[in-house]
This record gives sequence, structure tokens and C-alpha cells, in this order.
Amino acid sequence: MSGFTRSLRGSGTYAAAVLAQRGIGFLLLPLYTRVLTVEEYGQLAVVLTISAGVSTLLSFGLETAVFRTYILLHDSPEKRSRFVNSVGLLAIFGPASLAAVAILVFSELFATWLGVPHLAIVIGISTAAVSVSATVLPFAVLRAQERLRAYLGLTGIQVLMTTTLTLTFVVVLGWGVVGWLLGTLIAITVTFGAGLVMLGHRWTLTVERSHLITTLAFGLPLLPHAAAHWGLSLSDRIVLGAFVTPGEVGLYQLAYQFAIPVSTLGIAMTRGTAPLYAHAARSTTEREELGGVIVHHVMVIAVLGMTVSILGPIIIELLMPPAYAGAGAFVPWLALGTVLLGLYFVPMNIISILAGNTRWVWIATVAAATVNITLNLLTVPRFGASATAVNFAVGYAVLLVGVLLFMRGTGERVALDWRRMGLGLAIIASVAVFGMLVTRDMPPWPGLVVGGAVAVAGPALLLASGVWRGPGGTTVDPVDTERA
Repeated sequence: MSGFTRSLRGSGTYAAAVLAQRGIGFLLLPLYTRVLTVEEYGQLAVVLTISAGVSTLLSFGLETAVFRTYILLHDSPEKRSRFVNSVGLLAIFGPASLAAVAILVFSELFATWLGVPHLAIVIGISTAAVSVSATVLPFAVLRAQERLRAYLGLTGIQVLMTTTLTLTFVVVLGWGVVGWLLGTLIAITVTFGAGLVMLGHRWTLTVERSHLITTLAFGLPLLPHAAAHWGLSLSDRIVLGAFVTPGEVGLYQLAYQFAIPVSTLGIAMTRGTAPLYAHAARSTTEREELGGVIVHHVMVIAVLGMTVSILGPIIIELLMPPAYAGAGAFVPWLALGTVLLGLYFVPMNIISILAGNTRWVWIATVAAATVNITLNLLTVPRFGASATAVNFAVGYAVLLVGVLLFMRGTGERVALDWRRMGLGLAIIASVAVFGMLVTRDMPPWPGLVVGGAVAVAGPALLLASGVWRGPGGTTVDPVDTERA
């Protein structure tokens, strides 16, 4: 199977998995927004943000380290087993221990400061710990093994339980924010247990320090990088919670849900192509195939972002209760930010998986997060959530530029067709702006029809211009050829 075919197969699998994880909840938004008030939805957004931040801190940067090391140890099954045992014990017990400390020290403080239920904070932090353990082990190992069917099965367990429990606790029993979080905690705990069974690893209490030291040496430099990502993507909810009403936070959170399909696809494609980057570290043939794969990655992300920008505000007006109508104004900026995030995954894969050089990449991410948070603190008190949406896109623009510059200094290059990608992005950006201007003042149903037609025109123009074609035909950057 060629690298392109394998990456396509993997991307499709992970797209299905992530789409199931997030898509069902997205489709149920019209129901949830009729059960939860705008204020409750805002409280939920704040707790989920704290949970995501705790997950980042508890991860130790292990997911990428486990994935990459497992693949590189393909010639030594015994070392692989000892590696999984050593790092797995850390992944199982480390996050739980630290989460218990965080609950004792910080949960009451967060609840009082942000005006959310204390029990919700406790459940959110507990969920973060279990999520980290499940992500590092077994999900990362299943990805490295390319056991796509098992990965989908495990994801199916999580989605089924999360959906069932959330509907039961929130819609049927009316437990509100606490019910939502409790359902998520139970679902991820069961998923983690099922995943350990799927791995079939024979656990012992033997821990090899060399594996821990090597893995942490790779992963810990990614911790400030991951924390800065939290600052970029989620801290805006904390800033909004401190300066605006819960209702405005709820509107922003709803708009953010419409940008999630873009980041979902970006994550899925990144996971699907990750083995190709890892194997390219040792294979010139697979390195050469990356150029064509990357062009497709960039174009697919851009097309979806364009579609969300045009149609997202219209769908909110059509399907959501009138109290949520103001969320549509935030969607285009949030979609732009998630497109930039999707593009960032390309140089980041080259840096972390292909080159294995993670020591200083956090500088670019911290700089972007600093810009984002500073802009939010300066502008949100005056302009509210509108400023946050714009700052979201600005932060990811800074991140993309910084990581591209860092990539140029790693010495690990692939055949990137900059002309093709630049032309394609210019076409998509033009279509997006045109579509938003044309549909801005239209009634919802005519706007949906016209906006859909404009969105379809984007891929058609990419095909007509020759930007979108088969996986081959990539023009090689002369500098990249010299260093590859």
C-alpha cells in the first residue's frame, strides 16, 4: 500500500472516529440548547475549558512521544513491550494522582471565582485525568499499531456511552451542567478500561528508567507548547467568564461548536498521515510522497473552513432558538482560526514526528498564546466576545508563521509545492469572502441555497485551476530538494 493510500485510509478512519466523537454532539445542539439556558451553556463552556487545561498539564507531552517511539521500536518487540509497560504505568497513575491534588487545592477557588458549581469543577478535573490516561494509552498505541478497526471500536464505545448518558442525565433527568459532565466522566472511564483490554498487554510492576527518561525528555518540552495551545484555543472562555455575562459566553461557545468540524478534520488528517511522517524519518520514498499528501491536506481544510464561514451563521438562524441567534457573528472568525490551526499541523508533524526535534518549538506556541491572551485582556472588557473571535484568528496566524519559521531551521524538509498551495488558498479565501457578502442580508432559506452553491464553487475552481489533482505532480522546492 502506497504512503498516499495508507494516509488516505488512516485519515478516513480517524475522520470517522473524530466525527463520531464530536459530530453527534454537534447534531444534538438544537436539542441541548432547548434544555440548557444560554447562561448554563456558558457555565458548561467554562468548566470544559478548565478540564481541557488540566488535561494539558497532566499529559506530560506523552502522546506524541509514545506514538513515535512505538513505531521506531518496530524491530524489537521485546523493547516495545517493556516500553509500553514502563510508560503505561506512568500514564495510568500519574494523571490520577495529580488530579486529586488539583481538586483539593484549586477546585473551590475556581468555583467561587468563575461562578460555576463546585461539583462541576471536581467532575471536570476528574474527567481530565482519565482522558489523559486513555489518550496516551490505549489510543496512542492503537494509532501507532495502525489497528484502525480496534480504534474505531473503542471510539464507538465512547461515543455511544457519552451520547446515551448525556441525553439521560441532561434531557431526561434535567441535571444540567453537572449531568453533562458526569455522563462524560463515566463514558471515558469505561472507554479507558475497554481500551486496556483491547491492547492485551501483560502488565508487570517493572519500570525501566531509560524508557521513562527518554520519553519524558521528548514529551516534556511539548508541555509548554501544549499549555500554550490551551491558551490559544480555550482560555478565551476563561477571559470571557471574568468580563462578560454567562449568556455571552454561551453564544461564543455555540459559535465555537460550528468551527469544530474544521479542527476535527484537521486532527483526523493529521492522525491519518502521522505514520507516513514517522516512516519518512527512515524512508526517502515515503518522504517524497509527503509533498502531494500535504497539498491535499491544506486544500481540504481550507474548503471546509470556507463552507463553515458561509453556511454556519445561516444554520444557527435556522435551527437554534432565537436566544442563540447572536452566535452567528462569531462563526467566520472562529472558522478562520481553525483553518490556520489545521494548516499548522503540517509543519508541526515535520518538526515533531519526522525530525523528532521538540526542544524549542514551544517558543512559537507560547508567543502566539501570549499575543492572543494579551489581546483578549485588552479588548474583551470593551468589545466583548466579538473581540475574542477576532483575537482567536490572530493568535493562530501568529502560531502558523512561528512554526513555519521553526520548521525551516530543523533541516528536515519535504517537497512542498508552495505555488500550488498559495494559489489554492487565495481561491478559497476569495470564494469565502464573496459567499459571506452575498448571503449576509438574505433570509435564511434563500441564503442557505445561495451559500451552498457558492461553497460548491470553491472545489470546482480548485479543480479547474489544476490546484487539485492526483497525489503526484508536486513541484519540489529547490532548497527542500537539497536538504531532503
